Amino acid sequence: MDVSFFSSTIVQVALSIVISWALFALLCSMILEVGVQIKSERGRFFRNKIIEKLFDFSNQINWGLLMYNNSNIKLLTKSEKSTSNRNLFQNFGGSIN
Repeated sequence: MDVSFFSSTIVQVALSIVISWALFALLCSMILEVGVQIKSERGRFFRNKIIEKLFDFSNQINWGLLMYNNSNIKLLTKSEKSTSNRNLFQNFGGSIN
C-alpha cells in the first residue's frame, strides 16, 4: 500500500485554504493599488512625508520644500503644462547633480 503525502485529506484541505487565502490577498492588494493609482495618493503621501521629515528644527529650514520648489523637480509634475515624460530622467538627473 503506497501512501502519498498529498493523498491525505487534511493536507489537501490545508493546501487549498492556503492557496485560497493567497489568491484573496492578491485580489485585495490589486483592488487597493487601483484605488491608490486613481486617487494619486502615493505621490501626495510621499511629498507630505518628505516635507515633514526634512524639516531642520535647529535652523528652521525645510529642506523638503526647498527640494520640491526646485525648478527641475517642478518639471516632473503630471500637470498638462509640464513637458513630456521623455525629459523625465534628464530633468531628474540634472536636478540631483
